[in-house]
Amino acid sequence: MTFNLEDVRHNEAIEPDNRRLQRLAEVIQRIRPNVLLLNEIETLRGDGHSSEQMSTAELFLRNYLAVPQASDLQPIDMVSFTPATNTGVHSGIDLDGSGTVNPTIPPKTARQTQQQRDYGGDCFGFGGFPGQYGMALLVDPRLTINTDAARTFQQFLWKDLQGAIAPTNPDGSNYYSDQAWDIFRLSSKTFADVPITLPNGAVLHALISHPTPPAFDGPEMRNKHRNRDEIKLIRAYIDDEESLYDDAGVRGGLANDAPFVILGDLNADPVDGSSLGNPIGTYLLSSQQVAPDVEPRSCVGVERLDEMDTSSFRLRVDYVLPSSDCEVLDAGVWRHGVLDDEGDAISENKSTDTNEAMTSSLLSACVELTKPGITKLVTITALVGLLIGGLHYQLTGLSNWIIMIIGCVIGTALASGGANALNMWYESDLDALMDRTKTRPIPSTRLSPVFVLWFGLLLTIVGSGVLWWTLGLMPALIAVFTTISYVVMYTPLKTKTITNTLVGAVPGALPTMIGTTAVAPGIGFEPLTDPIGLMLFALMFVWQLPHFFAIAWMCRVDYDKGGFRMLPSVDESGNHTAAAMIFSSLLLIPISLLPLKYIPELSGWATGAAGVLLGLMLVWLSIRFARLRTDRSARVVFFGSIVHLPLYMAVFVIEAFVRGVL
Repeated sequence: MTFNLEDVRHNEAIEPDNRRLQRLAEVIQRIRPNVLLLNEIETLRGDGHSSEQMSTAELFLRNYLAVPQASDLQPIDMVSFTPATNTGVHSGIDLDGSGTVNPTIPPKTARQTQQQRDYGGDCFGFGGFPGQYGMALLVDPRLTINTDAARTFQQFLWKDLQGAIAPTNPDGSNYYSDQAWDIFRLSSKTFADVPITLPNGAVLHALISHPTPPAFDGPEMRNKHRNRDEIKLIRAYIDDEESLYDDAGVRGGLANDAPFVILGDLNADPVDGSSLGNPIGTYLLSSQQVAPDVEPRSCVGVERLDEMDTSSFRLRVDYVLPSSDCEVLDAGVWRHGVLDDEGDAISENKSTDTNEAMTSSLLSACVELTKPGITKLVTITALVGLLIGGLHYQLTGLSNWIIMIIGCVIGTALASGGANALNMWYESDLDALMDRTKTRPIPSTRLSPVFVLWFGLLLTIVGSGVLWWTLGLMPALIAVFTTISYVVMYTPLKTKTITNTLVGAVPGALPTMIGTTAVAPGIGFEPLTDPIGLMLFALMFVWQLPHFFAIAWMCRVDYDKGGFRMLPSVDESGNHTAAAMIFSSLLLIPISLLPLKYIPELSGWATGAAGVLLGLMLVWLSIRFARLRTDRSARVVFFGSIVHLPLYMAVFVIEAFVRGVL
């Protein structure tokens, strides 16, 4: 059995009441494997005589597997083997070409810090500290791990693999310097052959590894190349290539007649995913030494995963591949099933009204793509621009008002929904890595990426067409530019720079001008300079800052998993995040008073009072966050911002209506 624990730490395993570890142990106790490879478990090692010195795997065995995790479960006794890993082992040079080298081991923290990222970039395997993301092999005590005969390839160099190709930049130059390539280790963790003696005296070789994910790189595709070659190393080993050498200097691979089983999260799917050249199919499934047709299947699973997918991000990445001389009795994927009202697992042949259910599911997924909450807010801000602008420029004719309001609402909602769908299409790989987004339609495989792409484009085109037909060319162009700036400019920056929030605030504020440019006088681009549109743009731009800084603080761990560069990602103390919240909240107050200067006939004491009081509320909540620096205090700022904008706009519109009409 292969099981990715998702970064279990030594300090977690010391305490016997960690809920996450209890749930992981429950899965293992229900399956009761004889041989189990744990991926992403810290490899801190000791003499085994105290909690602080025991390995993480030993602590997990003692505090969780040896304790029944449910009334119908029995404890499990297993023996562990923890090989050394390259993760967090510093190379001593500028391995990633960043221009800096910092071999000082960062402090361990619950979430990844910028210091850990900088340190990990120059390690042989990415890790914020030595031993992070390691692995451990557990076996039934009736079996014997032949530790002395185990072979590890932690120090095997990438360049020494036959057929290895160094990653190159788009201009053809080598991505890694000559100095880096000469010492670069192939395994991001390690590759090991661990002989296990079975009760009948036969020896089974457990070939364990955890290649790097083929992601988090650039056009040089360094991680894709490394993932491919780490898997190729397994094939080279079972083919007994003489060019191989282990950490003890012994050359060659596995004897051709030796039975084996390949175990590990190999981070590659033979059909889907972003791996380079299908290394699973090319090097493993095609080998005559690997048993054919070993496909794990599950008819019941969470989030509508395919039956062979072993991860929540809709890919088959975990493997148990025995040699062809082994008799395969069964292969499967364990998932917590969905239960019906009678407590039975729902399977395909037990569902009723299938077509209706599928139609309902499709509609639900399509609505989810549009991010209804964001779309609603964007539509309201565009409508406010139309209403205020129409009152200021004295738009006449009830039919004109009705047509423009309907066109503004429908066109903006469709265009906004299309932009949000395109954003989900673009970020689907990263969404699959984060807990709060991995159930979105693409990561959960409810909708295909191609469908989402065309759905987003269709909504954007239709929405912009509706705006052009009912409001004019300029509002339609603003909608198109909003989509382009959101998907093409802002979305890619989220993984590159913390200034992405400022860039993203532009497409977030532009919809206000859809409404104002529809009624503002002038030709060409003159309506873009309308003071009402600029005021509302400024209001929306600044309002987004405390709102999204609060979200980024609450979701900082998830954002780190997805590789997003948000302000809290580089601000572990929260000082800069708090300062940004306070400053932007303060700035909202004078901006909310601008209508009193530029359109005094539509605004007065009510709009001014709402702007000051609601602004001071947000400032106070931001100061409170600065004192506490907790997720809860950030959540209060988030909800405060949600109260601020609709309430201010409601007062603004009502007062403008009273002054302009009555």
